[in-house]
Amino acid sequence: MPVENLDPKPSGAAFQSPIDFSFEANLVGIKLIGGVYASLHPLSIVFAALALLIVDGIESLWPISPAEIVRSSDMTDPVADQGPLSLTPASSLWPSRVGPLNVAAELMQPWVGSDGSHWGRDLVMGLIGLLVWSWVGTLICRHSALALVRADHRWSATIRFTNQHYLDALFSFLIPLATVVVLSLPLVACGWLLVANLPSILGAPLAVFGAGFGLLIGVVLLGFVLGWPLMLPAIAFEGRDSFESISRAYAYILQRPLHSILVALAAIVIGSLAGYVVELFFSFSANGYLWALSWGANAGSPQRLAEILQPTESTDSAIVQYWTGPWLRTGLATFELLGRAATYAMFWGLASGSYLLLRRYLDQTPLDEIYRPGMAMLQPLEKQTD
Repeated sequence: MPVENLDPKPSGAAFQSPIDFSFEANLVGIKLIGGVYASLHPLSIVFAALALLIVDGIESLWPISPAEIVRSSDMTDPVADQGPLSLTPASSLWPSRVGPLNVAAELMQPWVGSDGSHWGRDLVMGLIGLLVWSWVGTLICRHSALALVRADHRWSATIRFTNQHYLDALFSFLIPLATVVVLSLPLVACGWLLVANLPSILGAPLAVFGAGFGLLIGVVLLGFVLGWPLMLPAIAFEGRDSFESISRAYAYILQRPLHSILVALAAIVIGSLAGYVVELFFSFSANGYLWALSWGANAGSPQRLAEILQPTESTDSAIVQYWTGPWLRTGLATFELLGRAATYAMFWGLASGSYLLLRRYLDQTPLDEIYRPGMAMLQPLEKQTD
């Protein structure tokens, strides 16, 4: 059966030609935009919304100190104070609430944003986030990968693939973190020796010893912090184990830093623009929802809808208020939840597009090669015939 090569230019060790910057720029835009488009499938958004509800719901069960309640009340979103029928201005959405950088920061927050005062809660929430997003992220990446190579697929097969590779996805994150912990143990022992007031002659050897392990920790953390978004797409495209996804993510980041920076910048720009449009869409939806309701609710009293929307004073977390508040505010919160879920889904779609491009640049792999169950190696897609 004839084979359709989806890469418009040949690639591989046997093909060498000067770089066509116009072609490469178009290819980057096409694949990244394609990843965004694929990730905005309704089921991808639904799965991302379920992940957010699970993570936020579990976090809401954790006791909140009075100081945290005061601090959270001081950080009121100015958009929420504009009235029920006002349109959310576009300037308030850019760039703090949209874009892949914001999603990456939120996903990494339990690990890098902790001040140490609640290390137990941060550790538990970080592990729960890994458990949830390892599955949901792999699912969205697999769907986006198949869409990027124009493969017809069913969601049942995508879910089955995700279940089969769930542990590979989870350990792709856990192995680098565990490596950092193991490398830290000798430094902890050195710290104990220093506390014991041993002779100062040991100070210099201990310093050199600790510096070596510190450099190793820095290398592991640098590759992990910069490359972790590529680990789940590596599993989605290659269908391999955790070590394969880790090695590919580290290699693409550290061996081709210039390509990685250019692709990352393009992904940030495209993702921010797409996220802005998504946020604006759900803002229009929410305001149109309220505008239509106001025609009936305000028939007897001009301020009736505003009175219904007036939030009651509560120290409960946002997720608790979401489920226990009036149905009208629950409807508004649904628009916000779906908008946030869409930006998370787009993050994984952009990661899939970025991985596809970096794989082509580093490994010279054609764009239409993807793992299919039952195949011992990657195979290009066969052309669909009637």
